[in-house]
Amino acid sequence: MLFRTSPAGTGGQAIEAVLTESETTFISRVAFPQLDAMRDDRTLEKLADVFWNLCLSEQQRATSLDVKAAALTGLSSLAAAVIAAASVSGARPSHALLVGRCVSIGLFVVTVLLSLHAQRVAKYGGFLDADLFDALGAHKEPVGPVPLFADADPHRCFLRELSLQRWLVYRCYCDGNDRKARRLGLAQASAALAVGSLVAALVTAFL
Repeated sequence: MLFRTSPAGTGGQAIEAVLTESETTFISRVAFPQLDAMRDDRTLEKLADVFWNLCLSEQQRATSLDVKAAALTGLSSLAAAVIAAASVSGARPSHALLVGRCVSIGLFVVTVLLSLHAQRVAKYGGFLDADLFDALGAHKEPVGPVPLFADADPHRCFLRELSLQRWLVYRCYCDGNDRKARRLGLAQASAALAVGSLVAALVTAFL
């Protein structure tokens, strides 16, 4: 049912990884029994809408993290270039200032690499094309690893499967954004150390 890579290969969708053990356990023990027991159409519709809104929220978070990472990449590259140019064109600096500049340049380079690494998190996952349309027949046969619903109402079964699929997409976005945020956090820490190293070297040089 679930894939965690960009569209490619057979049928336009390539499978890189299936459901995790924790996701399978949650579906079988929590999600499926709750969805199977719900018989109110409006509640199921609201639930599907809630998961859709959560997907949109995580999508916006991903965009925000990408913008921050791109800005940090540009600023760090510029800072490293300016410091390097100042070191070459200026008068011979003191040993402390030279060391500080070198450390700062190195940390800014590390920041750029970490920021680019954060931007590489772009494959959040989704569903096979067939499973999206198979949701229309969820009242007749199970879709993916999800068992057949006891309530055979076509509309409610479609809403149950839709809610489940949107929840899994939301989980994929959360996992991807968490990885992106951790990498961006490391890049921000590296940038802070670079600035601190340069400031410390300047203070030491003028004391």
